[in-house]
Amino acid sequence: MGSEYDKMLDELYAKLPEKTTHTERFEMPKFDYFVEGNRT
Repeated sequence: MGSEYDKMLDELYAKLPEKTTHTERFEMPKFDYFVEGNRT
């Protein structure tokens, strides 16, 4: 059973996408806002 498990793992790893080196930090999107009235 161990060799079957290893074979299945190898097949799954072959299907996975390669690791990306894209390490850009997440940035919050800019948003428009307006103040209405004098209280929050």
